[in-house]
Amino acid sequence: MRQGNGNDGILMNDVAECAGLHLRADYCSEHEWGIKGLRRKFGIDNEKLGIEKRRIANDGGVYLVEFTKKKEKCAFLTNFKSYKSIGYEKTPCDWNDAKQYVTDRRWFDLEHNEQSEGIAGAWDEDNFIAVVKGTKNINHLKDVYEAFQKNNIAIFLGGGSGPFMNAGLSIAIIDQLPAEIAKDMLNIDMIKINLDKAVKATGIEKKLDKAGLKYFALSPEWNDPESPSDGIKFWLNPSDQVNHNHGWYSVEQLEEWIDGKGPIIKKAPTTVPTKPQSIEFTDENGNLIV
Repeated sequence: MRQGNGNDGILMNDVAECAGLHLRADYCSEHEWGIKGLRRKFGIDNEKLGIEKRRIANDGGVYLVEFTKKKEKCAFLTNFKSYKSIGYEKTPCDWNDAKQYVTDRRWFDLEHNEQSEGIAGAWDEDNFIAVVKGTKNINHLKDVYEAFQKNNIAIFLGGGSGPFMNAGLSIAIIDQLPAEIAKDMLNIDMIKINLDKAVKATGIEKKLDKAGLKYFALSPEWNDPESPSDGIKFWLNPSDQVNHNHGWYSVEQLEEWIDGKGPIIKKAPTTVPTKPQSIEFTDENGNLIV
């Protein structure tokens, strides 16, 4: 698990009730591979739409622990089952090891970051941890824990913007979310379904694969989400970055790439031929010898 870049937060609704947690992301592999493991552990149904596509079906083994650190009341909430390596074998840690992981790694941010809201967390594809200090925040964490016990939690990624920002992990109490958020989620899912159909219709992924062109990312977006007829653009991050450019490209430009043409192909640098340097010879009196 890795901590995000920036301050984690407790989500609050319009009437100052706890609506969940948001753990920030960073530019790291732990935050770039999605949350398939979390979705699997919590039994989230990928076939549903809207808020139901993010709702947990079980509590995932989440547990909450209250403790005292430097005379301050604290608590942490996690689904993480700690392990320590012994040679090439892994055996479950004892309870103190599990708590030590949380308090030592997360406490520094709570204690030394003046902008902290009294919460710090870490997460990856499979697990999350949130640790808080202060009675008020502990009560908020208890609200989230109780919502887990009732399957009243939605887990999803959010808060990123564009291809350059990784989305953070949101753990939201469904009953406390504004109705417009659930509506937005349904709209997002429908846009994604239609986008996937449009991408498949282009056949571009199969064409690139057949041409042997590899990439780290080929991420589609509508040119204008309000007007799908305007077509699709793709964020391309090619594997061979010595010879190929990254950026936003149309289907037509990707097809030009297959033909070895277009803006994705890096142009060879132009070199100006240098004039050969002449060598002059002089005699012992300094006269030029022709």
